[in-house]
Amino acid sequence: MRVMKVMSDKCYNTPVLFSNRFKKIVKIDLVENNQIVCHFDNDELRVLDLSATIKDRYVEKILNNKDVFYSAKIGEFGEIYWADIAEIINLDGSVQSCEYDISPEFAYFNSKPFN
Repeated sequence: MRVMKVMSDKCYNTPVLFSNRFKKIVKIDLVENNQIVCHFDNDELRVLDLSATIKDRYVEKILNNKDVFYSAKIGEFGEIYWADIAEIINLDGSVQSCEYDISPEFAYFNSKPFN
C-alpha cells in the first residue's frame, strides 16, 4: 500500500494519513469560547474554533445553546457530532432529524496546534 503524506493545510478534500491510516479524533475538550480541543490518535492536540470556521444555521444552533454545545460526542470514525441537530428532507417531503457532524479531516485542517 502506498502512503501519501499531506503537507498542505489547503487540501480540504484529501484524507489526513499517518502510519497507513486516517487520523481520528479520540477525545474532545469543549471550551467556553466555542472552541473544541481535539485529541487525535497520534497524540496531536489541535484547537477548532467553531465560531470562526463554520457559518451555517446548525452551528449557530449549537453555539447559541450551551447545553447543545456540551452534548457533542465522538463517532466511530473519529468525527465530532451532535445528535438530532440537523434536518433532512425525505423523498416524500417529510422532515427528519439527524446528526450534525464534523469530520476529523475538516477539524484537522481548520484547527490550530494547541500550545
